[in-house]
Amino acid sequence: MNKKNKEHEDRIIMLKVSSLKPHPLNETIYTSNRGWEDVELRNSINLNGLLEPIVVDRTSLQIISGHRRFGSIKELEWKEVPVRLVDVDFDIIKLIHFNKYREKTIEEKRNEEREMKSYLKSLTPNKRRTILNGIPMREYISNEVGLSFNSISRLDYIEEHNPELLQDIYLGKLSPTEAYKLVKSQVDDIDYKIDSTVVDIKGRIRRLSEKIPKQHWLDVLDEIYGEN
Repeated sequence: MNKKNKEHEDRIIMLKVSSLKPHPLNETIYTSNRGWEDVELRNSINLNGLLEPIVVDRTSLQIISGHRRFGSIKELEWKEVPVRLVDVDFDIIKLIHFNKYREKTIEEKRNEEREMKSYLKSLTPNKRRTILNGIPMREYISNEVGLSFNSISRLDYIEEHNPELLQDIYLGKLSPTEAYKLVKSQVDDIDYKIDSTVVDIKGRIRRLSEKIPKQHWLDVLDEIYGEN
């Protein structure tokens, strides 16, 4: 970006509060309730003004960064607000990037990871390469959302085998590591029981093979699985 364009993008202007629009994915990604923090933020803005302008897409006037501040100024019934206009080519990527250093829950990071992965996969190869700039997609997502490869893999595993435990993680009742160990032990135990049962049945059939013909076993299996 040349110097002239950079100065244009960094320029802060005043816009009507009514003209700004929340990004449609903001509430989907950033779900946690920050009741007391929002009250403190509103009081701070009322006392000191808006210390950081709201970042807005120049074309659509959708908010990219500053949704909580926007909520506060609406409650304070401001008519105008200082904003920084930016050119947004990849809005979901920018939305997550501008929230990179905010305090986020594991659930919110997981939401970011899902949305970013889905969005990157939906792009053409050329556009995806433009964003990734030579970085593997998995590494790029991990860096942007603040979840390690290991954490993402464990959350995927938990969701596949016992998704109910995700809520315990999000509520802080279990850490991802604790939940993963619990699910892993459950899955391994189930696998062990299945294997043991199969071995036991095979042994019984083998012992009875001289007395009971093969077709009888096949008929029994057809009868059992035909009922399901």
